[in-house]
Amino acid sequence: MIQKNIFRLPVALCAFAVAKNSFRELQIYLYLKSICEGQLRLNPEAVKIAAQNLGVTVKTIQNNIKKLKQKNWLGSDPNYGYMFVRGFKKIMEIEKLEGRQAGFLDIDNDLYNYKKFKAYAISLTLSSLQKSQQVKERDSQAQERDSRKQKVARSGSRAKHASKFCEISCSAYSQIFEVSTKTASIYKRLAHEFNFIEVKKNLKHVDIELSELKLFKKHSDNAHKIRVFEKQIFIQ
Repeated sequence: MIQKNIFRLPVALCAFAVAKNSFRELQIYLYLKSICEGQLRLNPEAVKIAAQNLGVTVKTIQNNIKKLKQKNWLGSDPNYGYMFVRGFKKIMEIEKLEGRQAGFLDIDNDLYNYKKFKAYAISLTLSSLQKSQQVKERDSQAQERDSRKQKVARSGSRAKHASKFCEISCSAYSQIFEVSTKTASIYKRLAHEFNFIEVKKNLKHVDIELSELKLFKKHSDNAHKIRVFEKQIFIQ
């Protein structure tokens, strides 16, 4: 049995799993892909080993293999008893997915633990959004480059470096990946829990007393964004 250690996992497949909530299917597909060169004999013993490695029941493996066959991610040759594991390119054609961005998935460290794998897949979608925002920011800065250079030359100051942080709101994530804002928030916390992303709270201080908080919430359009830390009020 051939065991691969690293996959260059397309972000589009992770985005598909987010939108369809099909992380388990993706995990099992990747596991099967990691133990063969495109085809394998999946006998009862191999199914049992897969279940042990992924920490699930044999029934869970069987049910998800059935789903993967229905989606044509897996094929089979009944005459010889082989199962075919489609490649990433073929699956993206089947699901009509596009995109060249990818992340390196460490099979041993990030695939077998379902919660960690889910966090990794989510982190790739967040990273994709971050890169898109950074490209837009660079394009915007490029349009103002000449005037900025002139200002820098006059002032003698240096141009600012782009921050490694960028704002990715739960509402924006929910719209792009077709999940609820609550789910988007849960996903961001999960990716942060496994240190796949770094989170910096974007809080603006509000200069009011705690005794006025109830009234402020009543008349504020941002009541759902109000946070209280160390007896101070902020809007996130």
